[in-house]
Amino acid sequence: FLGAPFLGAQTRIAAVLMRSVCVLGGSLSGLECARHLAAGGLEVHVFRRLHDPSRSFRDLHPIYEYSPRCIPVPQGASLLADAVDVWAAAGLIANDSACRAGRLVCSESPIPTFLSSPPVRHICGTDGAGLFGLLGALAAQLPGVARDRHEVVAGLARSEQGWLALDLEGSELGVYDLVVCTYDCFLRATRKAALRALLEDLLPSSAPLMRAVAGAVDGCAFALVASVPSASAAAFDVVYVQGVPELALLVRNRPDSSQVRGLPESQESWTLVATPEWTASVRPDASSRWDKAAVTASMLAAFARVVGCPPSGARARALRPPYHWGGFASLSRSRSAPFAFDTTAALAFVGDFFDGHGAEEALHSGSSLARHVLSGSAHNSVLQRGEDWIPREAASEWAEDTSALRGPPAATGDHAWPTQEQLATGTLAKGKRCMDRYKRRGVRGQDLAWLKEKDSTASQPGSSDSLLVSTTTDANANNNNNDNNNKAPAARRWRAQGTSGGYAAATSSEEAESRGLGRDRGVGRLAVAASAAAAAAAAASVAKPNSSGRRWGV
Repeated sequence: FLGAPFLGAQTRIAAVLMRSVCVLGGSLSGLECARHLAAGGLEVHVFRRLHDPSRSFRDLHPIYEYSPRCIPVPQGASLLADAVDVWAAAGLIANDSACRAGRLVCSESPIPTFLSSPPVRHICGTDGAGLFGLLGALAAQLPGVARDRHEVVAGLARSEQGWLALDLEGSELGVYDLVVCTYDCFLRATRKAALRALLEDLLPSSAPLMRAVAGAVDGCAFALVASVPSASAAAFDVVYVQGVPELALLVRNRPDSSQVRGLPESQESWTLVATPEWTASVRPDASSRWDKAAVTASMLAAFARVVGCPPSGARARALRPPYHWGGFASLSRSRSAPFAFDTTAALAFVGDFFDGHGAEEALHSGSSLARHVLSGSAHNSVLQRGEDWIPREAASEWAEDTSALRGPPAATGDHAWPTQEQLATGTLAKGKRCMDRYKRRGVRGQDLAWLKEKDSTASQPGSSDSLLVSTTTDANANNNNNDNNNKAPAARRWRAQGTSGGYAAATSSEEAESRGLGRDRGVGRLAVAASAAAAAAAAASVAKPNSSGRRWGV
């Protein structure tokens, strides 16, 4: 497998004790967790496609599917540096030595001053999918008995055997001892709304885990994606803007030739993010109405001033309406642990936001949860309390992309998660669940109907674009180095091709059982039957301090 070194041979679990894990989301933290769990002998299935009741998977949104232009590898980011070396050697990434990042200082002078960041290695994807292509390659090359599943998970249900993963029609996709939710702020490979919907439907079982992550605070700011050809000569690609209320971050987007973000396929575009303070002055809370046309005009005019291009005209246009981006960056971090784990409910959560924000933090979160489980500590819950969440410090004065955006939580907090007070009893008042207001859109039924219609059309004689794909074909195409995948039955599934949200549905419970997901695995068998000495040895061999020297959860 292409990645940094595994946690250690001592953590490998005997086959007789193998357990099953469902990883929800294709974030870097989730893939890193899956990688180590699979290397330790666990049966891991990664579902990168989750049903989002608020927005169809056919509606690719440049902010929902946000990706940085490139990833910096700063000094001290040892996990990221090790991983990058391996990825580069395998041809999964390239060095983006031409990336011009820094600060744009706008003062009384009519001409802003661009201050270039100190030299640092930048990496980017090698194809049109960019960094999403990297995640796809990592998912396809998971080790051991891990699988990159292509179905969409639309629900979870408890059973005596464990957690059932359900597709868009409610059919079983598998039975699992542990479910791991994954979400990273810096690279949006998982929609937070999808996880939120899944966890809300599990209340009260999910209440302890939701309380643990409810203390995390994300920032809110207006974001606008625009096509401004006259800005092509700008002297920067990624800048943090100082002195302009309407602008805090400017990112030059590459052409989206693989259509993974819903951006133009053959020309560059720009992502503009406003300051949280200006955003709050225009829209103080989620119930406040705001003039999207006025916000668009203000942000484009400010962009024209700092770049020095015509402020209006047909050549400068917003590609989508401005978006009130809740969660552009993590404003907090957990001082207790880089993950959350509830042994009673058999639910866990990983993400860069536990450690702050960024790729290094994502790798640390994912590997730390795997370490906790594999070291024999799975009988110990790790759940943050409110006081465990503290403000995120600036990693560097030259932090790039969304990592550079911080602000006071009181003014910029993302209130999309239920409050801790609401979750205290494990229930929410009727109509108060965050995702309830979206169910009337009928996204689930529309997506399933669309998949069936496309499947019927593509299956007609003479069609070369059938959406019916056998499990064997799908596995061979995407996981050709995992021999166990080639043994899967040729079950017919609906699959949307040509989009990053290519969802599949309608597998049967018999198919799930034939994949080796036996019904004799109980949720209660989370603790590894290993001696205390073996567990201690495993923990000692894999414990890695974070940037402040603290050792986590082992």
